Amino acid sequence: MSRIVSIDGTLHAPEDAKVSVYDRGFLYGDSVFETIRTYSGKCFALAEHMTRLERSAAMVGIPMPITPEAFAAEIVAAISAAQAGAPSSAAPAADSYVRAMLSRGMGPLGLDPSAAVAPLRVILVEALQTPAAALYRDGIAVITVRTERAADAAHGAKVGNYLASLLALRAARAAGAHEALVLDAQGRILEGTTSNVFLVKAGRW
Repeated sequence: MSRIVSIDGTLHAPEDAKVSVYDRGFLYGDSVFETIRTYSGKCFALAEHMTRLERSAAMVGIPMPITPEAFAAEIVAAISAAQAGAPSSAAPAADSYVRAMLSRGMGPLGLDPSAAVAPLRVILVEALQTPAAALYRDGIAVITVRTERAADAAHGAKVGNYLASLLALRAARAAGAHEALVLDAQGRILEGTTSNVFLVKAGRW
């Protein structure tokens, strides 16, 4: 499959996709997002992802420029375009990794969110790269990092500012670990930097 970018519903090749440097997502991480994958070419829990994106946008006061259903249709169209762009001699279409973002839009320099206009939609479609089978078989080394995430100030919204996770992952790699588990101020595990965390104890998930 090929890589595709959709900006406000218009499809672009990655090298042609451009967003203003005055976009607040670029300037301040003033954006929300969802990460979605496909199974056999079909989006998993797409409606639920769009509901959560809408909820995250409401939490930080970014108005949805289109309905969640219309946003979902743009995601499906971008995935279809990525699959169609694969060479005809290629192997069967790979599954996709999709990042759907909504920024507050462009505005002058300054933090005041009321200065922004026209929230911006960006959808990135890539071929899904799954972890190596050995990582599932043998497990991975992890460290724990106590930090405060930008999302904590936004009541758990999935915001675009990932600096805390980026630094935690950097610390993990420096320590020879594969992943970092993010802890809150009370020492409770919240998530991994790039993963969710589940526990199986006494046969219960």
